[in-house]
Amino acid sequence: MTLFQRFSSSSGTDPKLCLMYFGFVAPQMEPLQVCSENLSRGFEVGMSSGEAPMALYNVVIFIKQAIFSGENLQNLLNKVDYFIGMIKRFCQSIILPTVMNYKDTILSLIGGDERGNSPPPEVSSTNTALEIKRRKEGMFMSRTLQAFWCGHSQRCHYYARKTIENPMGGQQNKLYILFYYAVNSFRGVKNKNGNGSQFLKVNDAFREATTALMPAAELSPWNFRNKVYILE
Repeated sequence: MTLFQRFSSSSGTDPKLCLMYFGFVAPQMEPLQVCSENLSRGFEVGMSSGEAPMALYNVVIFIKQAIFSGENLQNLLNKVDYFIGMIKRFCQSIILPTVMNYKDTILSLIGGDERGNSPPPEVSSTNTALEIKRRKEGMFMSRTLQAFWCGHSQRCHYYARKTIENPMGGQQNKLYILFYYAVNSFRGVKNKNGNGSQFLKVNDAFREATTALMPAAELSPWNFRNKVYILE
């Protein structure tokens, strides 16, 4: 039995195991769609077994993977609204900012406009340093995606660098954002004086992206090989 088969069979009764394997290990080898399906199962199992906090942590990674794996955005938005209701019901405020950032991204992709100026989700004076840090980490990646698909090259470049250079941002996040960063670098952007245009450092961006994505494509052709082909 392969490692994937072992975790697929055992994670059905353990939302924590499901989160750790399908959220952080399996995406390096298995199709992202399979990982997101199992994280959704982790949510359902956790809720039915009374482990709501762990179930809702499965949700956070599920939403991110569903966005990157191409799930129908309107269906995903409906799920996110339901998840937000559950997060509030079970008082899991620490993950709410990240989920709200993902919702903004989904709305931007559906509507074609950035949601960067939308009000923050229920910020209070009791927010901890960890909550603020999580908010920023999720914001950088979400803003990168929003700016890329809305055609805002300079903004995309800025937030992509923030995501890539964040030491706590997660390797999977960086791999996906590196692809957008490299493609975005080929767009013309205005220079600092606001007149004319220049290309961002295309060669450096492509080199940085392909250096990271080529080994990832060897481990998971389904998730990364097409990205390497596009960049090449």
